[in-house]
Amino acid sequence: MRAWLVVEDEPSIYDVLHTMFQMWGVEGIAYNDGEEAIAFINDVDSGKFRGELPELAVLDIRLPGKYDGVEVGARLRRSLKLRHIAIVLMTAYVLAESQQKECMNASGADDLIRKPLPRPAEFRRRLEAVIEARKAKTAAEIESAAPAGQSAAAPAAEAPPAPASRKLLPGLRRRRSALRPPVLPELDEDGDSPTQDQTKDLPRLPQTDNDTQPASHADATSGSPPADE
Repeated sequence: MRAWLVVEDEPSIYDVLHTMFQMWGVEGIAYNDGEEAIAFINDVDSGKFRGELPELAVLDIRLPGKYDGVEVGARLRRSLKLRHIAIVLMTAYVLAESQQKECMNASGADDLIRKPLPRPAEFRRRLEAVIEARKAKTAAEIESAAPAGQSAAAPAAEAPPAPASRKLLPGLRRRRSALRPPVLPELDEDGDSPTQDQTKDLPRLPQTDNDTQPASHADATSGSPPADE
């Protein structure tokens, strides 16, 4: 089974992503803060993790704790075994164009999706397109780097990044939320298709966090009111 990594601390979005992944036949490897995600990457690099390696990472930019989504993305790009993973950032935060570019560059992300998330079909198409684009880019890089008849040598694994991307999002207040197990829908008897009642609320996601972005910073960066995450 395919596996995707998701790092998201908002419970409603966390649960919806798990539900969509199950509907699509994808195993979700999910964490709600950056420390847990980086610990997982370390386990992969050290050989402690024995499961299916994820081909995609969906990372919320704002996360509670020491590491945010940008730093998790940077750690993935430094990973011995996960450096070629497709990375998508998510945010409800209003970013200036320069901040968006800095986040993308610092994390090595392939795409940035704004919340509320797209409808499930559109969201899936976009994620699949990012995966295919990353695979093509990786194949081209390996081919150009390796001598004829040889494969490119893998770089040595590096230590987790020090927290450095806070300056990309100044004035951001962070919050902690307790880890909640995913609430997955019951499948039909055939085991592969959800009912209409189970999916009717998936197209748009509710925004419940109204206090994570100072209004003064939003006015200073974009002139628009703060967005919820």
